[in-house]
Amino acid sequence: MSSVTYLFTKLANVGAFPASKPTSPSQASFFLSALPIIRRRLSHGRSATTSYSSFWVDLLESLPSSFTLQNILASLFAHISVPDTPLDTSPVSRRLVKRESRLLLRIVGSLREDKKHILENASAVVLTRNWNEGHARVYACWAAGATTGVVDVHGEHLVNL
Repeated sequence: MSSVTYLFTKLANVGAFPASKPTSPSQASFFLSALPIIRRRLSHGRSATTSYSSFWVDLLESLPSSFTLQNILASLFAHISVPDTPLDTSPVSRRLVKRESRLLLRIVGSLREDKKHILENASAVVLTRNWNEGHARVYACWAAGATTGVVDVHGEHLVNL
């Protein structure tokens, strides 16, 4: 894990994790390129999903620098999909919110007291930036499920937001 941690630290230092979606195709963005593949890998069978999810959670927990972790989390959060109409309560919109909150649960993990490094840095990223209502819905659903156990890693029971 230390070599991957080192790689992600270097990628963060060279700007591969922008805090917003790139407006130019020439701008580097790890999650713009990798998130579709990550989504696909996390949607495979249970054993594959569990080990791949554990890899991401362990990787983020292994980053020693809060600055690097917050940089990566801000980029991830900026690249998730949110409803076009932020307060839309249609079934399609609700499914999108649930899908993205499951993605955050599988990549970032639970927001529990025993995971202070993740909890503090994810909270800092969510609370110190101006996110729209669509992002807020995803974060609330993720946080509610990740702290209360309402969500299992396979997305069977998720809070309805």
